Amino acid sequence: TKYGSADKIAAAWGVPADKVESPGRIGIPPDKPARGDRRLLDYQRFREHVGDAWTQRMVAAIRAADRRHMITIGHIQWASPVMLPGVRHYAGFDLRTNARRPDFTTIHFYPVASPRPCDAPEGIAVNRAYLQALLHDCSVGKPLMLGEFNWYGGGGLHGHAGWELPEKPIEHQAEWCNELLDVTRGRVCGWLNWAFADTPTARDITRWSGCWTADLKLKPWGKVFGEFARAKTRHPEPPRAFDEAVGATPFDRDAALTDPAVGNEYRQALQQRLASRPSHQPPP
Repeated sequence: TKYGSADKIAAAWGVPADKVESPGRIGIPPDKPARGDRRLLDYQRFREHVGDAWTQRMVAAIRAADRRHMITIGHIQWASPVMLPGVRHYAGFDLRTNARRPDFTTIHFYPVASPRPCDAPEGIAVNRAYLQALLHDCSVGKPLMLGEFNWYGGGGLHGHAGWELPEKPIEHQAEWCNELLDVTRGRVCGWLNWAFADTPTARDITRWSGCWTADLKLKPWGKVFGEFARAKTRHPEPPRAFDEAVGATPFDRDAALTDPAVGNEYRQALQQRLASRPSHQPPP
């Protein structure tokens, strides 16, 4: 174990020894923010250990049968604590440590920072900053792929599977996705669009996130993405550095694992730095 005894655990957590159960019987901490709380941070680190051990087993099992194909994990965007709805939403993978096992890193992204692009015009800048912060946090020395992304256009969703999306015209999808391509070009090695076509039976964003409509008519976003894919196949984008503002904005990852407000504060500070960039200075 990390500490070796209940007394050492108590000392690290700053609690009386009689409040600490014996190793192997320690309960899960409360599901609430507690910035800097050592017990909660240790629990998040324990979850990372479980995730890494699982990855090791899966990679070994796959490699025992197949040494020809590359391996990755399709990480949800909550694998990065730059934004977490709650402490329990953290996916439990330290991508920097975990990267030694798969061949490349994969992350999902949807523009769900508030306000979203569908909520207000400023939602574009808010989620551009979020996306760049996420990509920077997930750039861990292995090729990085955007393994699932999109937005919606052509309708809305109300009370389905936790999604609440106001009605938007079909062009709305391409408005945000064009921004995503601009932020990610040169910073990821590939893009996987979700989904192929709008799906009338879906109860989530898949209802309106296709490149084609449900009756297989090409949507504006499908046209844009197809042209983008063909262009990048012919002329791959050279690697592109992140904006200097990303590296200049402090981010306390340990604190963010114990309090989602840390990630919110970081993204807000980053957005302000990006917005204050001189107008003559283009993004890298």
